[in-house]
This record gives sequence, structure tokens and C-alpha cells, in this order.
Amino acid sequence: MTEKPEQDKTARLRALAAQGMVLLENRRGTLPLAGAEQAALFGSGVRGISDIEGGLLRAGLVITSERWLNACGDGDVPLVTSEDVAGTDRDIAICVISRTSTGQETGHAREDLALTERETRNIQLLAAAFQRLVVVLQTPGILDVSQIRQIPGVGALLLMGEAGACGGDALADILLGKRTPSGHLAATWAESIADYPGAGSFASGTENLNDSYFTGGIYEGYRYFDTWQKSPAYPFGYGLSYTRFLTEYDRTIVSEGTVTVRASVTNTGRFPGQEVLQVYVSAPAGRLEKPFQVLAGFEKTGVLQPGERCELKVALSLPLCASYDPDQQAFVLEKGEYFLRLGDSSRSTHVVSCLVLSEDVTVRKVQSILPEEEVMYVLSSRGMTRASGRDEEREKERAPRLYPDVRDLSLLAPAYGGEPQALGKSGAVHDITLEETRSGAHSSGELLSQLEDIELAALCTGRRQGTGAETTDALLSSRHIPPLVIRNPFADRKRAQALPAPSLLAQSFDRAVLREAGDLLGEEMEEKNTDLIVLPVLGLQRNPLSGRGGLCLSEDPFLAGVLGAALVRGVQSHMGRGCIVGRLAASGQGAAPCPRNIHLTERALRELYLAGFGICIRSSHPLGILTTGSLLAGVHAAELPSLLQGVVRDEWNFEGLVLSEAEAAEAPSGRRTKYPPAKTLQCLAAGSDLLLPGREEGELPLSPEGLSRAQLERAAGHVLTVIRRSAR
Repeated sequence: MTEKPEQDKTARLRALAAQGMVLLENRRGTLPLAGAEQAALFGSGVRGISDIEGGLLRAGLVITSERWLNACGDGDVPLVTSEDVAGTDRDIAICVISRTSTGQETGHAREDLALTERETRNIQLLAAAFQRLVVVLQTPGILDVSQIRQIPGVGALLLMGEAGACGGDALADILLGKRTPSGHLAATWAESIADYPGAGSFASGTENLNDSYFTGGIYEGYRYFDTWQKSPAYPFGYGLSYTRFLTEYDRTIVSEGTVTVRASVTNTGRFPGQEVLQVYVSAPAGRLEKPFQVLAGFEKTGVLQPGERCELKVALSLPLCASYDPDQQAFVLEKGEYFLRLGDSSRSTHVVSCLVLSEDVTVRKVQSILPEEEVMYVLSSRGMTRASGRDEEREKERAPRLYPDVRDLSLLAPAYGGEPQALGKSGAVHDITLEETRSGAHSSGELLSQLEDIELAALCTGRRQGTGAETTDALLSSRHIPPLVIRNPFADRKRAQALPAPSLLAQSFDRAVLREAGDLLGEEMEEKNTDLIVLPVLGLQRNPLSGRGGLCLSEDPFLAGVLGAALVRGVQSHMGRGCIVGRLAASGQGAAPCPRNIHLTERALRELYLAGFGICIRSSHPLGILTTGSLLAGVHAAELPSLLQGVVRDEWNFEGLVLSEAEAAEAPSGRRTKYPPAKTLQCLAAGSDLLLPGREEGELPLSPEGLSRAQLERAAGHVLTVIRRSAR
């Protein structure tokens, strides 16, 4: 009776993994390998978590390189020799390049991102020895593929990613043509690591440990490459298919501030497949400089059979395309022409329509976040002339003009709150319990007002539990307030993960895929009695040297925010289960276990690093936010009231709990750190609610001395709100 649900889960995981795999090259029709009966398999990781060898065997392929695979063991990948290929059929070879982590996670950032000499020599020999060579990249993030692209004889290059426990079967489905690849890159793959903005300020090992300077400003990822017309190896949004699609633009509709681009997609090829339509907006050059274009909407078709046609509607919000003006402390849409571009990657778009604003529009007035710092150097496109082709100029001239009502584009200014006020004492003569707040007999405020300061502080302090944490059980017997179990599903990278990595899921460009992944996570949380998971990570993949690319969804905040919201909805469709989105608000060079001070402009912070959080939180209402361990302009994010109160509570209307890591980070042995960890009292005073990783068993509880009663009640109230929503 239990086999069918487990088989169903396996099929769902297999389908999810296939949706995010990206076909980067397919020369001479190398793929699919339909009808193939055997293949030689080489490379690292083929017997790892995703079991690539097993997936190919289960698909019916005979592996002819068993002797070489058996010689690999758990060590380095040996060289492939002429003797290794002598006993194999010379038709098909599959070579797997694997990385379990990249960038600053290992301390060997640049080495991790390039092929080793041995890997290069193996591919060269296989390309010369076999008729068809497929190179599979089993990696959590970007690799420097320049060497692979230069090797004659490489027929296909497929980004498998970290595909989870069913990844080998999903890969076999793609390679053998049972599924057509439909993934698109959620980050730009440059020709060289040196091409990324700010690459020169990154360093491995102990260098630049204390400070990171985000010199790219508003120009990160495709916003930089497209503005400077710098050709990447593979652009943002790129992905090949086994079939072909014809996209025909229909019209653009403007209604009450919402813009909808309508188009049809026809499968004109020989295989079933799915296409992704992407809409970008090019804002007019005005007082504020702008990137060439920003992603504003996307939609993915269902599976289209050869000859099948479907209609798609891509909705976008023009206010989300507003620029932040630090002088006015406001998001503004400057007057002029906003060209809408339709395509299937950032470097393959065509102007289809134009929105004209006759006057500047102040979308929303806000307050400043960052403390003042000395002016730092950031990239600027001022004075730069961007060449545009004759076809593009003709498209702009022919584009139909639409005139949105500017009154539909302004949003209400946030009502910024002041210092919290202490609650009045409850009139109840008995100890109020959690059940009574759930039933409505008493309010949460009444319960909180009865608690001693030390009890409120206990609610705000987590307890270490392996790779996760729990809230306190100190009030279980007296108030029936149970502890919540918090888990990071990707904390242990060496442990087998059933679910594909977030970066792979994002490459699906499909909200339904992320919601399905969230649903599977919710089911797992119910099975393992977990209340909260730390996912999705909405930090941006700003540079492959940063590491942890597999955990972040995208380099683009809009894509990350929309897909992150879909994953949250999937998890939180399970009653009492919730997501903690992280890490607010900007990450440094990687996973360094000691604080790093991030220097960036207010405009970059708002337009890039906070934008995805805002989209996700407003639309999906996750139960928690995890702050970064970094400092912003000299102040810990966890200690910044303008961020935790001004933005999170007042601008986003967030009602969940804010988790912060306080007084836990230590410098690695032999390293000197300039900045101390965040302090517990300052975190709670600024707007953090739950401090992680918390106290060890037997440690003294957090002392509330130095905090006002109102601050304690505010933080404990947010924790209690989430506990009340749980299934405990």
C-alpha cells in the first residue's frame, strides 16, 4: 500500500529535475540519443548522489566503460587512455564534469570554476575517439566552459546541475529524447570569470576577508553585459531545445497599471517541447542612468506537440520597473518611452510595443536604509553610446505606442512606525495558555503581558539542534507553548538530497515547477515533523566566485522573487508548515564564517538586493526571514532598524518572524577578522525576533537586561504569532 505514493514521489522528483536542465550546445544533432543501445561513460560523480550510471542503466543503455569506472574509486578521476576506449563501441561517449561546491565555499574559487588539466585532456581524447561526445555538467553553479567550447568534436554540452536523488533518471530521459530539454539559464555564463563586474575585487583564501565592495552598482549579471554590449558565452535566459518554436506577437494591453503582452507560440519542429517567453523593459535615459533592459515578465508553455499552437499572456507591473532616486528617497518612473522587448533570452529580444509616460511619476516615497559612508566607485554608463542595429531602430519606429494613466502607477507611501509600546496587563486571573489564544478566549497580547521578561527573552532564543534549531520549550508546561523545529534542507551538502538544488529549479522558468517542489518539501516536513525550513534563498548570484550558487535562485531579483514566492506557496499549502526566506539583504564573497562588511549604494540595495525579497514577501507571505551575517555600510543587517522595521515591517507589511544569527560567528583559525559578530541585545532592539543558532543545552537563557519591555514583547509576539499558526 505504501509503494504507490513513494513511486509517485519519485516520478515527481524525476520530472522536476528534467525541467531545469539546460541544453547549452547541440552540434550536428548529437542529441537526442534516441535508439542508442550502448554508450561509454566517463568522468567524476557518475556514481554519486544522482546516480548517473544507474539512471542510464535503468533506461536500457549498456555501459561499455565499466573497467574505467571501477578504477575511479572515490579519489581523483584518472586519465582516460587509448586502452580505456579500445574495448568500447566508438559511437557514443558521455563525459561528466562534477563539482559539489564552487567559489568561496572551498577557498579555491578560481580553480573550482575552471576545468582541471586532467579533465581537459580526457575530453580531448574522447572527442577524437568517438563519433558523438556529450559533455554533462553536474555542478551547482557556473563553470568556465571556454576550454570545452574550443575542443573540436564535442557534440553537445548539457547543464545537468545538482539534480537530486532522481537526477540520473531525469538525465537519461533528456539524453535519450524521452523528454525535451526546456530549461533556461537563470544567470549569465561569461566567456571568462574576469568578465563579471567586480571580479577583480574578489579573492580566495584569506584576502579581502573583511570587506566587499559592490562596485557593479545597479549593473550586475545581464544588466551589465547587455548595457555594455559584452558578449557572454551563454546569456541570461538562454536554453536550447530539440525542437523549434515560432513566436508571433499579438498585442499589448494596458489596464489600471497592469501591462499584458499577448503572443502565440507554435511548435514547428519534430519533437514535443516547451518554450519560455520573456519580456524585458528598456527604460528611457533620463536624470537617472538605467540598465539597457530588465526582466519584467515571463511565461512557459505546456508541452506542445509538433504543429501545436498556444496563446500566452505575459503580465508585468510597470511600477516594479521604477528606478530608485536617492536624492528624492523615492522610486520614480521618469517620463519618456518604455520599450517592451519579447524574446527567449536577454540577447534574443525584439521590440514589440512602447509605453509612453508624459511626465515623471513618483511611484512610492520611502526612507533611507543605509548609514552614510564615503562615496565609493561604482560602474556608470554616463556618456556611453550604445550601438543599436538598423533592425532595432526600425522596430522602435514601428512599435505601437500606448499611454498608461499615470494615476494608476503611484502607490501609497508606507506608514513608518515609531518605537513599540508596552502591552497593558491582562485582567485574567489565571495563566493564559496557547490554546486559549487559538480559540479566541484570550488574545496573544494578553498572554504576552503575563510573561516575565526572562520568559519573553526565552521565546526569542533558539536552541541548537544539529544542522537545525528549535524554539524554546521553557513555556511548554506552564503555557502549553511548544517548540518549533527549524531545518535547513541543504545544510549538509554531503548528504543525499532528494530535491534538485534551487538553482536548477529556477532554470525551469516555471512557477508550477517551484510550487510542486514546495509541495514535495511540505510533504517531507509533515513526515519529519518539521515546522519551518530555511528556503528559498533570495540572495543574488552576482558572481560565480561568491560560491553557494546552487542555493540562490537567480542573478535577477524579479525571477528570484516570483519563483521564490511559488515555492513558498507550495510549502505553506501544508497547514502549519512555513518557509524562512534568506538571506536578507546582500551576501559578500561567499560562505566565510565571520562577518564581512558590504559596501554598496542605496540604489543597488533597493533595486537589486531587496527587490526579490519584496516581491516574494508581498505575494506569498512566508512565515520567516533570515538575515545575513554580513554588515551593510558598517552596521550588521540584524542590527539595522531601518531595514528590519522600516523596510520589512512598514514597507512590506511583513507579519512573520525575523531570525538572525547573533554572537555565533567566529573567525577561522589563523584568520583575523575586523568586525565582531552581531550582538544579541542590539539585534532584538533593532527588530530581530529569534536569535540563532541559539543556546546549547544547559546554557543560561538570554538575559533581558538592557531591553525595554516593549521591545521584548514585540519580538516575542512575532515568534508567538508563528507558533500559533503551526500544526503543534
